[in-house]
Amino acid sequence: MKLRIGLLAMVLAVGGALASTALAEPPVKEPLVSEPQEFPAGVVCPFPILGESVSGNESITFFASGRFHITGEGSTRFTNLETQESIVLDTSGVVTFRPLEDGNLAITGSGRNIFFFLPQDVGGAGLFLLTGRISEILDTSTDTITSSSTNGQRVDVCAALS
Repeated sequence: MKLRIGLLAMVLAVGGALASTALAEPPVKEPLVSEPQEFPAGVVCPFPILGESVSGNESITFFASGRFHITGEGSTRFTNLETQESIVLDTSGVVTFRPLEDGNLAITGSGRNIFFFLPQDVGGAGLFLLTGRISEILDTSTDTITSSSTNGQRVDVCAALS
């Protein structure tokens, strides 16, 4: 399953192209375009789930170092595709992605953010609204979150839609 890597690869490719041409340039800020994302049953929740932006003013900023972050205000709707029950969540926060020397990616978030975990990740599959701070390490060669720590409130979105 390369759901996360596919999304990150696209963002990293754009960021790498921008950063390589702008080593001495100021950061490049672009509007974030969010596409609906569907997860089959068993990937993040026991049932199929759809996540889609319903409002927002989010942007992604690329830095010459290869680091990038997503900021802004938004709301995301998650729908249990078996029952059609849905929930809309405020997802206004900051998520920063920082390439590490070993090729992995350090991910930190603060505020109100959605984080999904795949079955191979530390702690297993899940979909959470995290309010506070989260730090993760993504092993980009295996598409696995190998380390994750949170400080704040954690809402299990799958349980809320069960």
